[in-house]
Amino acid sequence: KTRIGRESPEEFAQILELYRRYPMKELIIHPRLQSQQYEGKPHMEAWNIAVRNSKNPLCYNGDITDVSSFERISGEFPSLDSAMIGRGAVANPAIFREIRTGRKADTKEMTEFIKALFEEYSSEFGPSDAVFKMKEVWSYFHVNFPDSERELRKIQKAKSPADYLDAVRFLG
Repeated sequence: KTRIGRESPEEFAQILELYRRYPMKELIIHPRLQSQQYEGKPHMEAWNIAVRNSKNPLCYNGDITDVSSFERISGEFPSLDSAMIGRGAVANPAIFREIRTGRKADTKEMTEFIKALFEEYSSEFGPSDAVFKMKEVWSYFHVNFPDSERELRKIQKAKSPADYLDAVRFLG
């Protein structure tokens, strides 16, 4: 996996030339600069350069957060070999099924998922560490509960497993 450079999109031509020297199964390109992190828009002109010039199969990575953004990218680039979905899958764990079949997850399924995830994190890392991991998950997952601002603030303020479980009680 690569980004298109550290500070400037102009760095990408040299980076891509390096990758062209070596055969690989797949080159995952996140068309943002390292300095951007996940902010700002992807530099699609760099992705276009890769599509035109890469000798390796490409995987697009960046800002696929829902089915419509996946369809937009795959529509703009019909020869797309694959796509990586990161934060979009954290926000919507059913995104892959939804892309393939159109079947969305309902509230009950999302509730069961988030409860099971906390249980798994608790058994793997301990309940206290699980709380902090869940706060990160909820920073994306909250879109599934749009009318729960008060509860979401309680989740972010939770300092203990008891606080967290009290905050997510609204899930039923």
